[in-house]
Amino acid sequence: MAYWWVNHKQTYRQETEGGYIWSPKTNANGARNVSYDNLTRSERGDVVFSYANGKISQIGLVETAAITAQKPPEFGSAGDSWSQDGWVVRVNWQPLQQPLVPQTFFELLQPLLPERHSPISTSSGRGNQGVYLAGLGETLAARCPGYSAQSWNPRAGASGWKRGAIQHSNFGCLSRLASLVTQVQIFLSRFLPR
Repeated sequence: MAYWWVNHKQTYRQETEGGYIWSPKTNANGARNVSYDNLTRSERGDVVFSYANGKISQIGLVETAAITAQKPPEFGSAGDSWSQDGWVVRVNWQPLQQPLVPQTFFELLQPLLPERHSPISTSSGRGNQGVYLAGLGETLAARCPGYSAQSWNPRAGASGWKRGAIQHSNFGCLSRLASLVTQVQIFLSRFLPR
């Protein structure tokens, strides 16, 4: 299982309501973009943190691997310069009861952020507009709490979130959070085929 952070301020509503993430395959100039290529690296059962407007307000589970798809028409004028040809990944989004503002615990996140392709600025903690989908290490994912093993109905697989079960976690218990990440991994390895 992998952990991802999606920056989707322009398309947050469309993607979370529609149950997916979408990106063009390349930048406007035709160059490859690692954060777009990351959609093809995501797998069923991966965890995605949704970041828009300065906060993480939803967490999702990847339901399907990336497939080629045209830019969703519901985007309207958002991303006018984006190519029509892109990747789509189905995600089962669930809202957090209390959104998280990474800038309020930036000092915990900062040393764990990757030097390249970081989802937020390593100096300010603001969203990095040039990065759409960023991979997170397990330790960093544990610092972005909001889900727990109790949120799962493992028999239902990636679509088995219990509605309303996602809780805002206590930042004073970071070791507990790391333990929860491990528990989620164990659940996924037992119940989700690869």
